Amino acid sequence: MRIRETNIDDTDIAVRVRQIMAEIFEVAPEEIQAEFGPDHASLWDSMSNLQLVQALESEFGIEFSLRDLQSMDRFDRICERVSHYDAVDAS
Repeated sequence: MRIRETNIDDTDIAVRVRQIMAEIFEVAPEEIQAEFGPDHASLWDSMSNLQLVQALESEFGIEFSLRDLQSMDRFDRICERVSHYDAVDAS
């Protein structure tokens, strides 16, 4: 597996994840920065979290593990998990 050394905010993955999160949590994409998480979105609850997971899996053609889901509590961590699957697929 390759290690990527890029700024997560500059990647196509980050743009797509940010757009999905903005739609689900009804916030402007510009509000979603690295540490954006449940404390930053009043609509982030268990149901919207499930919607987020389903939307990400559909958008990227991946299936998250339970371990992945436990660490996906901020924008930057979500991008890292999606990037992990992208890196695995590319190798």
